[in-house]
Amino acid sequence: MKTARISLAAAWHFGVLFAVYLVSGPLRATYLDAALGPHTGAVTEAAMFLIASIVAVSKVMPRLSPLWLVPEALVVGLGALALFIICDLAIAESLCGVPAMRHFARFSTVPGAIQAAALTFHTFAPVAWWCEGSETEAPELVIQASGGEVSSQLSS
Repeated sequence: MKTARISLAAAWHFGVLFAVYLVSGPLRATYLDAALGPHTGAVTEAAMFLIASIVAVSKVMPRLSPLWLVPEALVVGLGALALFIICDLAIAESLCGVPAMRHFARFSTVPGAIQAAALTFHTFAPVAWWCEGSETEAPELVIQASGGEVSSQLSS
């Protein structure tokens, strides 16, 4: 159950970011970089990534688990990052014809470093959410047995 919950959280955390990336990537490549310059385009896309990260940890994470341990939260972020890298590379090679080495070389530029910083934030955002959420009390699991039937619920 724990592995399934962590995998589902990583998939959702990735999904929120990737949905934003599917909008911001083409927008940046076709308009923002030309109109505002590559640095401003990268900062604009990074801002969109940060908003996606905050939405992912504030709306998705609490629905999947009321309280996460730090290692679990970190695995969620790393899993989302791994999924993002795989899909980003697949898009670069299959749709854009950019070889993997050239695609990843973009991280050595200033706009690439800005994007890498935003991805790093997204990776560690579940841990930051945990730190915020750990100050509240975790709901207590109440198990009741009656007439051979066992039921459980979270108390608030």
